[in-house]
Amino acid sequence: MSQAQRALRETSDQNRQQRRQAKRLARRGLKRGLGGLSPLEAADRQHRAGNLAEAETLYRRVLDEAPDDLIALSQLGALCAQTQRYDEAVPLLEKALAVDPQHGPTHMNLGVIHAAQGRDAQADASFRSGAASAPGDPETQKNYATWCHKHGRLEESAAALERGLAAEPQDLARQSLLGQIYGQLGDRDKARRRFEQALALFPEDAELHARLGALLATGGDPKAALPHLARGLSHMAQSRHYKALFLEALGAIEIESYDPALEAALLACLEDPKIEAQRLSAALGSTLWLKYVRGASLQDGSTGKGPTLQMDGVLIDAGLLRLLQDLVNVNLGLEVLLVPLRRLLLFKMREKAAQIPEIRRFVAAFAMQCHANSYIFQTSEPELAEVDRLQAGLEARLAAPVVIDPAFETEIALFALYRPIHRLDGFACLCALPATAWSEPMQPLIRRALTEPTEEQRLKTAIPRFGAIENEVSRAVRAQYEDNPYPRWVSLPQTESGPLQALVRAGGVDFSVPDGIDESLKCLIAGCGTGRHPISVALVLRHAEVTAVDLSLSSLAYAKRMAARYDLDRIRFLQGDLLDVGALGQAFGLIESMGVLHHMAEPERGLEALLGVLKPDGLLHLGLYSATARQAVQRARERIEELGLDSSPEAIRDFRRRTIVGQEPDIRDLAGMADFFDLDSFRDLVFHVQEHQFTIPELDALLSRQGLTFLGFSGLRRPIQQAFAERFPQDGAQRDLEAWHGFEADNPATFRGMYKFWCRRKG
Repeated sequence: MSQAQRALRETSDQNRQQRRQAKRLARRGLKRGLGGLSPLEAADRQHRAGNLAEAETLYRRVLDEAPDDLIALSQLGALCAQTQRYDEAVPLLEKALAVDPQHGPTHMNLGVIHAAQGRDAQADASFRSGAASAPGDPETQKNYATWCHKHGRLEESAAALERGLAAEPQDLARQSLLGQIYGQLGDRDKARRRFEQALALFPEDAELHARLGALLATGGDPKAALPHLARGLSHMAQSRHYKALFLEALGAIEIESYDPALEAALLACLEDPKIEAQRLSAALGSTLWLKYVRGASLQDGSTGKGPTLQMDGVLIDAGLLRLLQDLVNVNLGLEVLLVPLRRLLLFKMREKAAQIPEIRRFVAAFAMQCHANSYIFQTSEPELAEVDRLQAGLEARLAAPVVIDPAFETEIALFALYRPIHRLDGFACLCALPATAWSEPMQPLIRRALTEPTEEQRLKTAIPRFGAIENEVSRAVRAQYEDNPYPRWVSLPQTESGPLQALVRAGGVDFSVPDGIDESLKCLIAGCGTGRHPISVALVLRHAEVTAVDLSLSSLAYAKRMAARYDLDRIRFLQGDLLDVGALGQAFGLIESMGVLHHMAEPERGLEALLGVLKPDGLLHLGLYSATARQAVQRARERIEELGLDSSPEAIRDFRRRTIVGQEPDIRDLAGMADFFDLDSFRDLVFHVQEHQFTIPELDALLSRQGLTFLGFSGLRRPIQQAFAERFPQDGAQRDLEAWHGFEADNPATFRGMYKFWCRRKG
């Protein structure tokens, strides 16, 4: 059925004025048939049931007896239009109007026919006449409002809806549409009132919640928007637009109270492969902490005072299991509860875990969290002694033929809460076992903490090398990332493939990519780390040949393993120094280097090396640290130097502990950064062997010296772009670096990650 037919059917089906007139005619004495219905009533019933042939026969029977019957003429005209018999429909409707020129529904039916046949002027006249003829009829006003809305006449549409709602205030669809229209008109107060009035009548309607949430989010009120978006998303999982607004709101506020609807929405988003799961970690961690905290200390024999983790339901909580297994927790409150829970599991629950699969599943998931955060949790001396005993017992068992039973699985999982499984003497015999040798709760842990690291060791031997890593700083950086590859990511969101222009615009930048650059595109990722960046690029630019280079074999092996997971054989991974990229013997149309140049002894030398292999019309996408945004990091680096700390895991954990307990008040802001929550990332954040930071004027000068044109910052959140646009409306392309310098001075967290930007050679 066409859109026009559906509109006609809706008009003829639902119009209450017609129903009332049909009943009046029936009462006037038209002959009643089977079941006590008049032919007109019977025709109407068949029409509504979709039995059009039967309905038509009955309508014509009425017209045989009463040729000027208004309702029969109007309804039969609508029916003919439904079956695309417009030549028959129009005369019937015109005859009905001759009987009653003020019959609004007939005008509307005629308007729909004109619209379906592209006669917009005639359609508009009919819709206007219908609305004027029946100002109190809700359906007529709704049809007119829909017509006006479609043609951009928002004020008229709103007025028509208001007239209809005056007669029928409990109409959900009209309330929702009116709220949308007021939003489009820019009258957010009216829009909000309409949505809230509708929600007072229909408090469980997911679409209303989503629309109100979207209105509030785009209006700059993420705190008010979030609960509505959550209630909308729990029933509208397919909506990309609302999910994007939901994620944006999550990143803008702190969650202050437990909300089951928010928890449900977070879990629904975790199931969406197009969403970056780690983006949900902070909100999910806060939600779980608020869900289980009750105010006294965890009773595990410790003497510390603090919140209580209520044990009822914790070990089988779906959200907590998912967070532990697949995300890195970035909520400090939840960590403070997890640390004593780990101790409780080690000392008090070994036998129960061996007996109860649900507990063993929880321990295994918790161990995956500890593996993901590189064992950053602070560990007490009694725990270390107990883990030493546990390790000795496991290694003794590994020296003999291994029997996998619940007790052995429990000991492996408990050990993995504190140390990597592949550090056990004799672990190789475990690698030889098939996955099915382990119980289902243990298999994810064995794969993540044993099989994958073992595979990475094998891959290291097959990664080619170019040039010679001779620079002293380069050698030190390589050593850091051999010990602490960064980041240990688990998954990427699904992305749509497209040309380079799509990649540029996805980052929120709008400039024209040179013609022909996509043909045989060669892309260099200089400093690819653990592969997240080159794999993300390759998933979008599916036609491109990607070369990814890095100093660290550990990072490259991780990257190569993850590329195989995504079936990407177009990425060539190479070990070498960025300073030596000329040895690759290739020119690249696209070079990306995120967070790399600032870790070099001389960043400008690194940039010059990249320019040496960039095609004349090629593009650069770079990332450099902002001195303004990293003031807390700089204070931490200075404090680490004052304390004379090395970068051993023990020193990193102890410095982090000092931050948590308040011994380092000047750098407490670190605890609000995602990199605070795993050891590899925390070392990269504040213990890095080399770091340069830039200001925007320094960035501008660097680009000028190298003959590069700045094309725009990428990856900025929409509220930042909107705020900049409001302050500097004359800079539509948002490329004025002097303006950005002033904006950052007033908004120091703008480039908290780093300056990410596109550039190319001048001319």
